[in-house]
Amino acid sequence: MTAMIKAKHTLIDETTIRELLQHYELKTIKQCRFLTRGLNDTYYIQDENNAYIFRVYRHKWRDKSAILFEVDALNHLKEKNYPISFPLKKKDGSYLCKIKAPEGLRYGVLFSYANGERPRVIQITPI
Repeated sequence: MTAMIKAKHTLIDETTIRELLQHYELKTIKQCRFLTRGLNDTYYIQDENNAYIFRVYRHKWRDKSAILFEVDALNHLKEKNYPISFPLKKKDGSYLCKIKAPEGLRYGVLFSYANGERPRVIQITPI
């Protein structure tokens, strides 16, 4: 007997991410690669001029309103001239890409790329 599986968290192929990026005002995409998996999946994007980060939120981790709250908060910090990675609008003026994944609806958001180094992970030893 072959069992039907139910996915909790799928890894989305870069070709699908490239298709989603067509909704943004980007130049020709030179690179699209999976960067890291965590609470969200993160993809590194490079076009002819700039680098970007495309974040795919986990299904049921944050809903649409929570993601839009995060977008609003980051836009507020950007307006106050904080040096942050900020969300970029799609051609239609919205921020969210809807992704029909096997586990259910997920959302994607494109962000500017913030240069720098990843923070070092500090190991804390219990006393």
